[in-house]
Amino acid sequence: MGQSLTIPADVAADGVDEILAVHLAARARDGRRFTCTGRIEVHITDTGDRWLVELTAATVHTRAAAPGEPRDTQTAATAEGLDLDLWGRTRLNLDPHQRHWPDQLAAGAPAG
Repeated sequence: MGQSLTIPADVAADGVDEILAVHLAARARDGRRFTCTGRIEVHITDTGDRWLVELTAATVHTRAAAPGEPRDTQTAATAEGLDLDLWGRTRLNLDPHQRHWPDQLAAGAPAG
């Protein structure tokens, strides 16, 4: 008890990919709506992984992103930080303008 565990970057990056590529798409297929729309780049700073998530009210498209690609906003953090945030285990310390994007993406995570 009281020990801090670290998630290896490659494992955490896989967890981020699962939220973005699997759970968000399932949410859209189930007919649930997104409250924020736009092009969000999700960048893992310690692995270099990048995704471009394109949200409309009822659809989501996720794919690998190239640096400098047009986007409305970017969320960038370590693999472990993003993984824990998107799965609802902790919250990244983001300014309020950026906070709603990870919250919207995390909404695709399964409950519990």
